[in-house]
Amino acid sequence: LQSLDRIAIQTATEAQRFIELGVMPSKLQVCGSLKFDLQLDDSKIVVAKEQRQQWGRQTSPVWIAGSVHPGEFAAMLDCHKTLLQQWPQALLIMVPRHPEQFDNAAEVIQRSGLRFVRRSHNTRVSHETQVLLADTMGELLALYSCADVAFVGGTLIPNGGHNPLEPAALGLPVLEGPNYRDFKEISGLLVDAGAMQIVADAPQLAAAIQGLWSDVERWQQASRASLAVVSANKGALERQSTLVLQLLASIKSAD
Repeated sequence: LQSLDRIAIQTATEAQRFIELGVMPSKLQVCGSLKFDLQLDDSKIVVAKEQRQQWGRQTSPVWIAGSVHPGEFAAMLDCHKTLLQQWPQALLIMVPRHPEQFDNAAEVIQRSGLRFVRRSHNTRVSHETQVLLADTMGELLALYSCADVAFVGGTLIPNGGHNPLEPAALGLPVLEGPNYRDFKEISGLLVDAGAMQIVADAPQLAAAIQGLWSDVERWQQASRASLAVVSANKGALERQSTLVLQLLASIKSAD
């Protein structure tokens, strides 16, 4: 560590840890998380929103369970069954995290009795479709933009979670389970702002979504909070590149 000229870090918490390891504070610079600087492809978002129209779900509620794992599939479906009692035309987009789980997820949905289509089969989503299984790669961000509310998987099981900033950057209210250790600081910011709710199981997840769908003002507040958190924390890329350029300039001048 003593051989390093600078250490760019995400938060003051990490800075303190480096200081405790013996690094001089002058070598540390808090730059924030690069994850806040994600770039959204507006053209893909437009196409995704057009898809929702093609599905006939312009006014029907749609929610997405992104990056879900085995151990969470059944909970998502149980939640959706509860939501269907109040919103019969509601659509769940379920996106397994790993491609080797696509067939497993399809089997779980089949056993649940819910009517579903697999995106990989290019089957048309109709008014009767209750679950869209997104068994494709590279479409998660676009599919987030098709939904009103997002659950981020890997959090109802002891996995550590996945990036909640993707749905937040699209202005979605975000839901997670309690196991979000890999995104602790980011999730904390979203929770504190009112953009995210933490749920323990399928009934709590259903209750949270019901609350958002039943109260337009609550949904709008959470949506604005998501966008505000992402906007307020952008700039890590610029700060890190500036730091590198300063170091290169100092080396050049020394030569």
